[in-house]
Amino acid sequence: MESIQPLIDKAHELIQRADQLQSKEPSVRSVPKLSKRIKAELNFLHTLQSGDVELKENQLQSTNLTHLEAVLSAAESLPGVSDIFSAKHATDEKGNQKTLVIDVIANHGAIWVKVTARRGHALYRVWQGEGDYGDKDIVEQALEYNNFASSNPVKFIVPKVHVMFLKGLPSEVKGELESVGIATHGHVLSNTDDHRIDVPCFDWSVLKELKVIHAGDPRRNRVNLDVSTMIAMTSNLTHNGCWFDYPECLLINDQAIEERHHPQLTALYDILKGKQLFACSTAITIYKDIVGNVAGPMEQARAKMLLTKVRIVDDCVSKRTQELGWSNKIKERPKIIFGTGDALEMVTVSANGSFIRSASKHNITYAVDLHQSRAFTERKEAQAVTIKKDDAFKRINLEQILRDLLNPS
Repeated sequence: MESIQPLIDKAHELIQRADQLQSKEPSVRSVPKLSKRIKAELNFLHTLQSGDVELKENQLQSTNLTHLEAVLSAAESLPGVSDIFSAKHATDEKGNQKTLVIDVIANHGAIWVKVTARRGHALYRVWQGEGDYGDKDIVEQALEYNNFASSNPVKFIVPKVHVMFLKGLPSEVKGELESVGIATHGHVLSNTDDHRIDVPCFDWSVLKELKVIHAGDPRRNRVNLDVSTMIAMTSNLTHNGCWFDYPECLLINDQAIEERHHPQLTALYDILKGKQLFACSTAITIYKDIVGNVAGPMEQARAKMLLTKVRIVDDCVSKRTQELGWSNKIKERPKIIFGTGDALEMVTVSANGSFIRSASKHNITYAVDLHQSRAFTERKEAQAVTIKKDDAFKRINLEQILRDLLNPS
């Protein structure tokens, strides 16, 4: 029973670390799922310790704690972690849907991580076809990650697969994985006798700066603007018009309150900096109509300035968007706008989160950067009540955004 207590202590330590990760990085999804798995291992160890179940040595050797600790360490070390044990879906050549659970997703979706805590010598034996029944070849597992990554692009870019080898990486395995574009990390074993020596502890610190760069990919430099985004970029509300109370319109008043605390042009600047602006014909037609009927003089002047920097493309709706059924939340206009961005492989910038959520219920995920909605307000300022300006932000205006575009025309 003495051999069980260190494992129980380790489980308690991992639960505490998982709680700390959840507190420090609340945006990381599925940390509770990781905690649940650790607690299940802990309950199993308590059952063994109680003597209710006959203790066998292989039960302690087969505990998942080592793997769970490795996944947690990866989540603590990698930059931009968004999910742990994330279920991804793909369709095989026969049309059947398959599911694969990814250990860690990092770099805001651009990196998929597979962690293995098996000894390098054991991995080598399985790779050679000498493993026991049920043993999984790490190369086959990594290739499956690669196949699923191809079916789950993030903003049209296929995620890069990385495999972390905690207890040694056979050089032959390293060579095969890297030949198909899979990155490897771990102490390289130069020959099969290396299993006799202790492998250095895995250095998690080297992962903190791990990133994927797609500088040469033009899809990273183009964005498709929704009508809601063009309105937000040119509204008085985002140009110091938030320092009013709008008692006649609760919706605009709520947006003014939001804008005081969350300036949307700052968020949009981060999205649009270094990008080329595109919009489909339908979006431009609708935007011009709204500007002509609702916008005030300064808002109209900004709209004219913005449109000189936007390249107009013909409506070109992707096939999957055409097949998307109509509903109260899925209407023709957003289908055209998002469908065009989808067909031309451009990220769509929008405040229309309801369309995105509705589409996801039909298993369609669009490449999108969402922001808060802002309305035209200049004509309503005459009836609004001026409030004291107490601004803690250095606000950005439309001119600054347009100045820092990629090769603005």
